[in-house]
Order: sequence, then structure tokens, then C-alpha cells
Amino acid sequence: MAESVARTMMETSLCGLGMSAGKVFLDALTQFRDEFEEHVKGVCRAGVHFR
Repeated sequence: MAESVARTMMETSLCGLGMSAGKVFLDALTQFRDEFEEHVKGVCRAGVHFR
């Protein structure tokens, strides 16, 4: 879901900030997909998030 929103932002934005913000997220997702998916499930490897 978030990946498709980022791609849509990059493709349809009228300003440079909107175009680049999606790329930053996609780059982070490429490098840290496992961690993103764990956090969505409520898991934190580092144990630094409060509940």
C-alpha cells in the first residue's frame, strides 16, 4: 500500500519535493523492507519502541 502511494506521488506530483519524497521512502523500503514489515506487525528488533 505505502509503496504504491509513494510511486503515485512520484509520477503525479507537480513539484520537485513531491517527486523526491516518494523516492526517499522507496529507497528506505528497498534497504529495510524486513524492518518495516516487522514494525507493521508490532515487532521491534532493537526493542526501543514503547507500547
